[in-house]
Formats: sequence, structure tokens, C-alpha cells
Amino acid sequence: MAYYRVDKRVFSLGEEVTSAQEYYEKFTDSAKLVEDTLELTRPQTKKQRTECLFIFESEVSARKHWSKMTDGKLYRVEIEEANVCHRGDMAMLDTMKRLAEAGDCMTAVADSYWRGELGAVPEVEIMLSRAVVSEVLSTSEVERLDILRKRYGISKFNPYAAGR
Repeated sequence: MAYYRVDKRVFSLGEEVTSAQEYYEKFTDSAKLVEDTLELTRPQTKKQRTECLFIFESEVSARKHWSKMTDGKLYRVEIEEANVCHRGDMAMLDTMKRLAEAGDCMTAVADSYWRGELGAVPEVEIMLSRAVVSEVLSTSEVERLDILRKRYGISKFNPYAAGR
């Protein structure tokens, strides 16, 4: 099965990818609250999210998140299934963020995430310690921005077309 990694770091074919363990510090307050809630509800049998590398099962989900990441790179990766720590629905984190911003309780959604339940439109993320790059899909900022524009229905601005 193919898996996908979105990252700001540059990797070559065959290179091992591990967690940079720096994402938490870059989060907004509500995103940190989501991660803190996930940590508080994390079963003892699961690794801490901050120790894990996250990859996607779906190329569509990977491209969606890649398009939003300035200077992001997109890779196809291989994994050893025995190294998977957790499979969860990343879309639940978006739900938790909305709840946090509204000041509502997030623990029921966090518990569902840790049980591996999937929502209506799941974006499965896999937590593990490492993956190996099997293909560099894109390191192009131009391609990334084109996909982002298409997602939001924005065409490229052509200054020469404006006066015609």
C-alpha cells in the first residue's frame, strides 16, 4: 500500500524520515489545546503524538495538506506495518479545534480519535516512528500553489489580460 508524507524538509529517494518533533511549538493556542487534550486522553499503550511521524493513507488528503504548507514537499513513503503506533482520523482534530474555539468539551471526540473511529469524511493519519522515501512526488512551490489555487477556485492573475 502507498503512503504519503508532507514535510518542509528535503529528502531523497531511499532516505529515512523521522519526526522533527517541532510542530507543537508552531501551533496556535486552540491547536495546542487540541494536542493537550489528545495527550490527556491518550491510552498508555499509545506513543505520544509529539514522538511520532505522521503520514497519510490517502494521496488526496496528503495533497490537500501539502497545498496549505508553505515550502512543503510531498513524498510517497514505505513503512513497516509493525511500526504503526496508531491510525486516526485527522478530520476529528479539526472538529476538536472548533470545539476548543467555542469553549466546548473535546474529550468525547479525543476518545473517538484514540479508538480509531472514522468520521463521515475521514482523513486517516498514521502515527509511527519512521518511513522511507520511495518517491519524491513534488518539491515545487509553483505546483503546490497551483493546487492551493484550484482548491479555492482562484485562477492565476495575469496582468496582461486586465486591459483587454
